[in-house]
Amino acid sequence: MQKEIELKFKINRLPIECNNYVLIHQYYFDYLKYKVFLLQAFNNLQFESIKEARIRTKKCVSDVKFVLTLKSGDTNNRDEYEKEVSVKDVKTLIKNNILGVIKKKRYEVVKGNFTFEFDEYIDKNKPLIITEVESKEQFTTKQLMEIQSILRDTFKLKYEDVTNDKDYKNKNLAKNGGYENGNQN
Repeated sequence: MQKEIELKFKINRLPIECNNYVLIHQYYFDYLKYKVFLLQAFNNLQFESIKEARIRTKKCVSDVKFVLTLKSGDTNNRDEYEKEVSVKDVKTLIKNNILGVIKKKRYEVVKGNFTFEFDEYIDKNKPLIITEVESKEQFTTKQLMEIQSILRDTFKLKYEDVTNDKDYKNKNLAKNGGYENGNQN
């Protein structure tokens, strides 16, 4: 288990620094049906605290990985459990059990002390573009100002902080019919 602390910004375009991407598909599923499997897969799992479960496929050139992720809490500061799983496990968990899917291209760009993950959504969430910055500790005001400066001055982007806006959580984008069909502006 690790802590996930993130800032999330809706941006107007990809910066020119975005070159290579990884194609990501995220399948959200009803984890309550698989309590025994999940308790066996993760040691010390506090099952009652889990709020979200997904399988993420990451496709990069000739490599494909499947990662099972469980998350607790609904804020930008939560516990995250991750484990690489087999194709067989993926088929078991999502067969007739998919609550929603998102597809996106992910670009990573390092600037200063931060790694910016730029997600360009495809299919039902197009033309949405989000960037996330993660940390193992709570962000300070100084760090937040530095991140905003990089977005505005280095990447030359217009941005909106959507960290605490539940409409921009991936699980909600997957379940609610997508960005273009939702209430987002």
